[in-house]
Amino acid sequence: MRYMVVGLIVGLLVSGCAAPTEEMKTLKVQNAQLQSDLNGANSSIASLEKKNADLTGQVNQLNRISGTLEKEKAVRVEESSMLRQDVRSFVRNQLVVFREFSKDADFLDYRGGEIIDRSDSPGSSMSLIDTQYQMNATGTLYGIRGQFNEPAVMSLAVLRPVKDQWVVVWSTEKLEVEQPGLQQINFSVPVSVQENDLVAYLFPNQVAVSCDRGTGGLVSVDKQLEAGQKLTQTTSGNRQGWACSIGVVGMLGE
Repeated sequence: MRYMVVGLIVGLLVSGCAAPTEEMKTLKVQNAQLQSDLNGANSSIASLEKKNADLTGQVNQLNRISGTLEKEKAVRVEESSMLRQDVRSFVRNQLVVFREFSKDADFLDYRGGEIIDRSDSPGSSMSLIDTQYQMNATGTLYGIRGQFNEPAVMSLAVLRPVKDQWVVVWSTEKLEVEQPGLQQINFSVPVSVQENDLVAYLFPNQVAVSCDRGTGGLVSVDKQLEAGQKLTQTTSGNRQGWACSIGVVGMLGE
């Protein structure tokens, strides 16, 4: 009986020791798996940190490149601006020389009445439309040439035939005739014209150019013309209008 009790006690002790040993094995396996997972996570973190460092380096490089490009762009813009200024200055100077030369050299096209002394005047505050000397080709006008009786203020309008009307397509700024005699007044901006365009000479005060009545094709209109204005076409009829010593100079048929 005593042996049976002892055997029972020994069996209980053995079974009690075996259970914790299995749990420990399971815990060790789980611990090993967690350690492996941790190592993998650490490896991933290290890889991500390396990639982040590489990307940060690339961003910094791109920022440096962008800064350099901005500086180069600013330099190019400044150089381009200076070049444009130099070109404009050169062209402006050449235009001044050209205009001064054109006063003394008769190489420009002239459309208008003969520049001679005349004895009459159409009056004051009117526009003279030249129906006789239409533009014979497309080109550019540079100024007005005329025989003036006195200093005056005037301007020029360009009229374009549209069906049975004339449409004012351009009007220059006020032009000053500083002294009497043969004068050429140049436009600050060249005026483009088309074939068959007409010009009108606008005098807000006294018509200061030499004229004769009944020998030319200038039609007088008792108003100042403005861009966009439309007029019914008319003619002087067998050259019974005014003939004035005034015309436009430019290059036609360019």
